[in-house]
Amino acid sequence: MLISHGGRFFQTVTRPLASDASEREITGWCRTILTALDLGRFEQARAAIFPMARSSGSRSHAHLRPSRACCLLDEPAAGLNHVERIEFGNLVKRIRHEFELTVLLVEHQMGLVMGLCSRLLVLHLGQLLAEGTPAEISANPAVITAYLGEAA
Repeated sequence: MLISHGGRFFQTVTRPLASDASEREITGWCRTILTALDLGRFEQARAAIFPMARSSGSRSHAHLRPSRACCLLDEPAAGLNHVERIEFGNLVKRIRHEFELTVLLVEHQMGLVMGLCSRLLVLHLGQLLAEGTPAEISANPAVITAYLGEAA
């Protein structure tokens, strides 16, 4: 789902013309992305009717805006099989490159995370446990103990 209200409810109500122009700009930007991803035909479709590989991306909380250029993905790989996760990872890389987006990913599928991210912040029980590159994170003893498991 592409969400683009920008958190400006008061401005929308008090300045509708400016809000309309901003909404048109945001809608155009979102349509550009949908078209580039060959998803334009789904613009008006309800997310519930998408096949799993497509609906996973729509279930994610994605905020795409030209002025902020950030894509927020909250557990987008939930329910995807291995092949779909690889395809999804390639799609995210493509979006990141073509639209020059920063991607904020919340995910538990470590293969996807390590393959997509150049910098990781690892939280444990709401506290920052570690930060660094995928190589640094995968070698961090605290992360291994908390999430990756000890080698047998």
